[in-house]
Amino acid sequence: MLLGYNYEQLDSCKHAEKHYYLAHKMVPIKFMPLYSLAKLYDKTEQKEKACILAEEIVNKEVKVPSLKITRIKSEMHQLILKMSEEKGLPPDAGDVEVKTGMK
Repeated sequence: MLLGYNYEQLDSCKHAEKHYYLAHKMVPIKFMPLYSLAKLYDKTEQKEKACILAEEIVNKEVKVPSLKITRIKSEMHQLILKMSEEKGLPPDAGDVEVKTGMK
């Protein structure tokens, strides 16, 4: 994760993508590698890839509920809605239930 972040700060997006993806594969249960990768895709105008990862994050099972995970899921849900609006889809097209596991 740290290598991905460092490469992103150096504007080396291809290397950042590689390391975020590697971090996700190493610990697939974690949200941060996917979240960082989705944010990177959004930042680099790779909207389709960002939306696919955002949906994966929103639907991802939460093992240990936390405010941080709730915020990540909420932000990714908003990203999906924004992408739907940009594509001219109906407002409910990107409406994905946010499963936080928190009550």
